[in-house]
Amino acid sequence: MKSYAIVGAGYTGLSVLAQLLEHAKGDVASITLFDVPEKLAVGTAFAEDVSTNLLNRPVNSMYFRERGDFGAWLARHDPKAPVTDSAFLPRARFGQFLCHQLRECQQQAASLGIEFNIVPQRVIDVFSLETCLRVQTEDGTDRFYHRCFLCLGTATSHDPYGLRHQPGYYDSVWPVSCLDITRDDCVAIIGSRLSAHDAAIALASKCRKIYFLSRKGALPRQIEGYCDITPQAFTTDEIDRLLVAHGRITVAQLFRLLRREFNAHHCSLSQFIQHADPGVTAMSILLALNNTVSYAWRKLSEHQRQHFILRWQPRWQQLRIPIASPNAEKIAALFRSGKLEHLHGDIAITPRRQGFTIAVPGREPIVASKVINASGISSAPASYPLAQRLVQRGMACEHPFGGIRVCSDSLCLQDVAGRTVSGIKCIGQLTVGDYYAVGNIDVLHSQARQAVISGWHDTPLAECAQGEER
Repeated sequence: MKSYAIVGAGYTGLSVLAQLLEHAKGDVASITLFDVPEKLAVGTAFAEDVSTNLLNRPVNSMYFRERGDFGAWLARHDPKAPVTDSAFLPRARFGQFLCHQLRECQQQAASLGIEFNIVPQRVIDVFSLETCLRVQTEDGTDRFYHRCFLCLGTATSHDPYGLRHQPGYYDSVWPVSCLDITRDDCVAIIGSRLSAHDAAIALASKCRKIYFLSRKGALPRQIEGYCDITPQAFTTDEIDRLLVAHGRITVAQLFRLLRREFNAHHCSLSQFIQHADPGVTAMSILLALNNTVSYAWRKLSEHQRQHFILRWQPRWQQLRIPIASPNAEKIAALFRSGKLEHLHGDIAITPRRQGFTIAVPGREPIVASKVINASGISSAPASYPLAQRLVQRGMACEHPFGGIRVCSDSLCLQDVAGRTVSGIKCIGQLTVGDYYAVGNIDVLHSQARQAVISGWHDTPLAECAQGEER
């Protein structure tokens, strides 16, 4: 009988919990969930915030255990306010659904006779001992477990302009409702993707002017919804066939498979890449390929991965991550009114005594009173204090394409010498180097299942005190 710790209780951590309970075979004695109270069950992505923060997937493509469960829950718990399958809801609604799932997991654990604990503390370190793992929380308490899942979620990017600690600078856009913005403020938002759009929509009525600041000038595409797509060409079987036939896989071969996939659904990949309006079918193809893209990435050589990152990654991310049509229309209205402008190029930001000077090629400098960092997710271990400590001690190894190295079949942590670390698995954003497409619930759901049902690459650990503190 073994004790399990899950570090991080957002969507990923809860998915691991649900899979553990589903596949428990009498060898799970206890499960402990670690997270700070404000992120319990919802993480950063689905926490309570302004209602204008919308999911960029409609109801029928959001799920926890199986497709359709979110819509079914909405119908049961709010029958007086019927929601269509194609509706884009506030992100916090899905967070409420996840809180319900946590309660169901608690009940399931009790019915299975599994001790279940929630520790409202941030884990600051994990140590591998001879017979077990020592998990240390920020209050200085040590607890001991046989197994540990690291589900650390997402972190904001590094400070791209060196503005941290400057008055008027916000290192993160979340939660938008806590940003101290007044009607006289001119706000510059670093970034131009979904989180930047959320901030602009929420702050538009509270400030004088808003600027998006980005290098490339790309904006996310608008999505009206999704339709059901069954992959025909870009499949794991086809990828394996190429690998057997050629001994390797290239990015060019994958794009040819993707072109065949688009053709099978009467779409043109070239037109999709070039056209401003992606269309429901084209976006649905990419949604259906989330897990297969991650699988394909693991089959590429490091040289081919580097080629993709240098040539295609920015464009791919802009194509792949759309904005829900209700928010896209609000952003378009802000642009038309002049309330919002998009500045891009080689931008420089200089702190002033009050505010910031923003230099943009080809125009006069502008002055902003507040700057908000919405530049996206960082996969660098330095952005995750716990991961950084593991790297510094050699228990984890930085991956050249982001995050830390894991065993691709089990998600077990790998140390600086390439050895598997007994008892520790990592799921989510920190596995981006080995899995690439980890910013969606499809891959996170698959990773959680894979991490639970796969082996641990170790010998049986001696019994240690379950959840014992000292």
